[in-house]
Amino acid sequence: MKKKGSLVFMSSGGRRLLRDSKQSNLQWIRYSVVTNQAPQIKEAPYALTRTVIKEDLFKGQLDWDSAKEYIVIENLTAFEFNFWDPKREKYVESLREMTADKTTPRLIKVKLSYMNDNGETYDVIRTYRPLWPVVDTKKALEEKYKQTSQGGPSGSLKGGTQ
Repeated sequence: MKKKGSLVFMSSGGRRLLRDSKQSNLQWIRYSVVTNQAPQIKEAPYALTRTVIKEDLFKGQLDWDSAKEYIVIENLTAFEFNFWDPKREKYVESLREMTADKTTPRLIKVKLSYMNDNGETYDVIRTYRPLWPVVDTKKALEEKYKQTSQGGPSGSLKGGTQ
């Protein structure tokens, strides 16, 4: 299978295998459009695949080749992402075209078209909002250190006796 394009993102939607284990719920997810070598329908030669990495999340290069790739849907004819640009108030086709929120787009539209075995084409359009809050980490840390230096709350927990 030849890759046509992919989208990689981190998600906090992973499940732990064992309750209360020291395992993160974070995971890297990659969706890729690949060309099937022997498609069932010649007019729909693509497939959408999903690959997940749950270990060594913060190492420099993720080892996508050793991760298992699963086919999500076959017989794709079209697949695209659009990202909402709040300043222009319209969807753009690439993150490079966005004027704000390039690292965390707040609204993502997914369009896909596929054919069933009878040759009927289905179009699906969905919009998604990331559940990740918009936080200016630099500003939050400055506020925390400002309060600490003035004797205010430090953000740490002290336990033990009452």
